Amino acid sequence: MTGPQALSAFNFDSPSTAAAMGALGIGGSFDMGLENVAALDGLGSALAGEDDKLKRLDAILKILAEKRGLVSEASLERLAQRIGLELLSEEQTTPGGRKTRTLAIAGSAMALDIVLDNNIVQTVSLSYHGNAPSVSRHMEAAGRILLRDLQLRPDQSPLTKSLASFASNFERLAVLDKLSIVPGLDCHEALAGIYDSLERLHRWDLSKLREEPAMTGKTDAELAMMAMCSRHGVPVMHARRKVGLALQYWKALRLSPQPSINTEDEDDDEDKDDDDDSIWSLLIGCAPIQGLGLPPVRVSDNWISRDVIKPVDSHGLVLDWLEPDNVSLPQSDDNKDAAMDLLQPDLSTTRVPRVMFTLTLAPPVILPQNDWSRLYMMASVNPPEMELLGPRAPRPTTPSSSPSPPARDSIPANHPISLEQKNTLFVYKPIYSQAVSEIPFSHPRQKQLRRPRALLTHALTLTSPSPPPTESRPPTTKTTRAQLESFLTGPPETSTATGLEVILWMHPSPHLQVVFPLADATADVTLKILQGGAVEVVEENVLRTGEASSSSSSGKAVDKGHLARALEYLEDLSKWAEWIRTRVRSGDERC
Repeated sequence: MTGPQALSAFNFDSPSTAAAMGALGIGGSFDMGLENVAALDGLGSALAGEDDKLKRLDAILKILAEKRGLVSEASLERLAQRIGLELLSEEQTTPGGRKTRTLAIAGSAMALDIVLDNNIVQTVSLSYHGNAPSVSRHMEAAGRILLRDLQLRPDQSPLTKSLASFASNFERLAVLDKLSIVPGLDCHEALAGIYDSLERLHRWDLSKLREEPAMTGKTDAELAMMAMCSRHGVPVMHARRKVGLALQYWKALRLSPQPSINTEDEDDDEDKDDDDDSIWSLLIGCAPIQGLGLPPVRVSDNWISRDVIKPVDSHGLVLDWLEPDNVSLPQSDDNKDAAMDLLQPDLSTTRVPRVMFTLTLAPPVILPQNDWSRLYMMASVNPPEMELLGPRAPRPTTPSSSPSPPARDSIPANHPISLEQKNTLFVYKPIYSQAVSEIPFSHPRQKQLRRPRALLTHALTLTSPSPPPTESRPPTTKTTRAQLESFLTGPPETSTATGLEVILWMHPSPHLQVVFPLADATADVTLKILQGGAVEVVEENVLRTGEASSSSSSGKAVDKGHLARALEYLEDLSKWAEWIRTRVRSGDERC
């Protein structure tokens, strides 16, 4: 019985080896205790701390919170309890004898009634109990979105209906409700006031666009798209299956023909617009103030004057932004934790809510370090801690594409073709950047419309699409003679793949240098991305001498403006290069 004591000085990598050598102290009674395993001593001490247990528990709860579950009565009850709203469940009997369940979820200013029949949502009713008419007129649209998130479509099953979209939208409403202070602050009314001011600015943009000669004959959809992508954006309330206020400022392929609105199939048009992920937006919401120096929310629908503009001697006409007064809360112990004292210019203090406006960029935008710092400086807030996105490890570069032999390409009209391109992106200098997803703000004039980044991101994304999935084929059997003939004939000829070499630099403004083979030469075009998403051709060797003054077969002159306009229309460097090959320098200049 001295085996375990004699072997205690030895360590074994495997518990099975230690057991075989008798080092685990397992006696003849087959006692499976692991007291003699030294490797488990550290594990027991690691789990002994209460702080570690709480951290693990929080991590588990966070993982579970990300999974919203399926639409059911129990899931809706858990969601309401987790958010912190009051819940009341009632059972009712229909005239046909069926029993339904009504869930009433109530907050301080809103209430949501959900009627379920055997865990299948039948109706949803969202009501607002505040005194702001500007909020009441938008509640019906929000209720429709919540109903669509819960109601089964013809192609869905109750066993797979997810609660994720409803939870995201309802939590956004619940945050506004919980941050409201009664009396004194209604966050729903604060966002509705910003919407009214931005809508006033949008109507002014449309009126000015209609006065421009170039906009004559444009449809309302085209004017709205121009206002979105080149003016101050389009404000929407409860749109695109998202509850809340959003400012749309960019759309991919904005210059493409916009589909006309079909009044007969209005629901189908709404579904297509909701599923469109090519729209870039700023989601405006509210959040509690966590730091110092952040401005509180203000409730007003006069962020901009009724006339929108005002004359200024040195600058002509400028936007007439206004400064609403701060929300003054009564001095009471009820709002002591939800309020803070703000120092006024006359050295007096006013109790204001501890709530701020936030801008959420959808999708997030990656900015160079200088632009990132300037963004927070214009918002008058301190930037968060720096987490630089530095340059990645260099990748092996592919050899440059050799110029193709002189040839005249003839492409029939209305017959699309597919070409293979191998593109390479070079970065001129390391670009240390920051990802921006949410930023506080205090005034609508501080909105930052990152249109150059949107155009640049979309153009580079479409230039390098993900490879299509390869289809698996059954293995084939070759005879010895066929293998010998294949070896003697050499490798099969592959089609010559054209490609682009793109050089990117961001200072002082985004630039792209695009190099690609063009007939018997090499095209080299330098582009500059301007504010508003416009493109400027800085240098090029594509147009022949005197090209701008000569006329093509269609009677149109080709100059740098046409090259820039084509890229703005296509928003894809690969298609733009093929347009130059086939329309500008192919011998048949069909511009």
